[in-house]
Amino acid sequence: MKKKSIGYRSSVVLIKENTRRFTKPQTFADCIGNELPLGWEEAYDKHVGAYYINHVNQTTQLEDPRQEWRAIQEAMLREYLQTAQDVLEVSLTVTKRRNFIIS
Repeated sequence: MKKKSIGYRSSVVLIKENTRRFTKPQTFADCIGNELPLGWEEAYDKHVGAYYINHVNQTTQLEDPRQEWRAIQEAMLREYLQTAQDVLEVSLTVTKRRNFIIS
């Protein structure tokens, strides 16, 4: 079981009940709400505003990586739904042809 807690610098951390260790989400898929996964940090500069630090790759960027991840997920979902719709249409066409031949 995990409990959500507010950690250092108001970041959300998860506490594993069985080990009592603090954990951060490992990937964007594991994040809840607006949290960033392990290795990411949001910082603020008075000249450019909010920016994001990827400590794993040692890079910074102005674009919110959560928005980029959401856009990728939405594109994958649209592609999946389109494929499912195409398969359903083919299935219905085949069923109609079978019913026509049997009649």
